[in-house]
Amino acid sequence: MRHNNLNTDDMDDVIKGCLNNNRRSQKALFDTYSGKLMAISYRYMGNQEDANEVLQEGFIKIFNSLDTYTPSVNIFYWMKRIIINLAIDKLRRQQRDRKTISSNQDDTFVTVDHDEIYNFDSLQQQQITARILAQAVSQLSPAYRSVFNLYVVEDHTHAEIAEILGISEGTSKSNYFKAKAKLKKLLEDKINLVY
Repeated sequence: MRHNNLNTDDMDDVIKGCLNNNRRSQKALFDTYSGKLMAISYRYMGNQEDANEVLQEGFIKIFNSLDTYTPSVNIFYWMKRIIINLAIDKLRRQQRDRKTISSNQDDTFVTVDHDEIYNFDSLQQQQITARILAQAVSQLSPAYRSVFNLYVVEDHTHAEIAEILGISEGTSKSNYFKAKAKLKKLLEDKINLVY
């Protein structure tokens, strides 16, 4: 059974195996989705250490809650919701405990030469742009980053974000606009395009 491209029948077998605590099935589920779920976790947490922690907690919760999974829902979206909720909960705890989020990243952004950008094919250009944007998003405060991700990436409304985060709709809108302004400033200040 190939793990990366499981068809519906294979996934049904994997889920049944996970429900029976079959290690091989658990590994198949993990191998199939851990990369995508890690990217989501990292997008919320902003650093590798916290993202790994959320992913590990997420898979524990996924395996323990799999009996509540409804097959009419896509398994990836069900797991994604668990990861996002755990990430938001962790950010809330960090904020409540007044901990600063540590970052294993360098605060400097990549300097990209103008010729370097325009000599790459479009996929490489998109990868450079995505990397630079991801670095900028990771520099946002947890509150701004959460709202930005939920609104822009997850496509939630401000009313939905308010409910998810336990804030007012106005606070969601305010945090989103502040996040956009902060991102604009970060990108203007940190990316040096040499013309």
